[in-house]
Amino acid sequence: MYLFFREYSCLSWQKENVKSEGAARSGQKEYAHFISIARGSLAELNTQIQIAKMLGYYTESEEINKNLNRLGRLLTGLYKKWNKS
Repeated sequence: MYLFFREYSCLSWQKENVKSEGAARSGQKEYAHFISIARGSLAELNTQIQIAKMLGYYTESEEINKNLNRLGRLLTGLYKKWNKS
C-alpha cells in the first residue's frame, strides 16, 4: 500500500515536473514525446489503482478519480498542442 500512496503523492507533482523538465527539451517533437511518456506513467498508475481495488487494498475515492481525470486531460491537451506536424 505504501508504494501506491507514494505513486499518488508523486502524481500531484507530475504536472509541474512535466512543465519544468519538458521546457528544457530542444524541440517541439521532443517535448511531445516527453508528454507522451508522462501519459504512459499516468496509465500505469491507473492500472495500479485497479489492482489495489481488486485486492481490497483501496476503496474508490472521488477526489483521486477527479485528480487523475484532470491530469489526464491536461496531459492530453499538452500532447495535442505540441504534437502538431
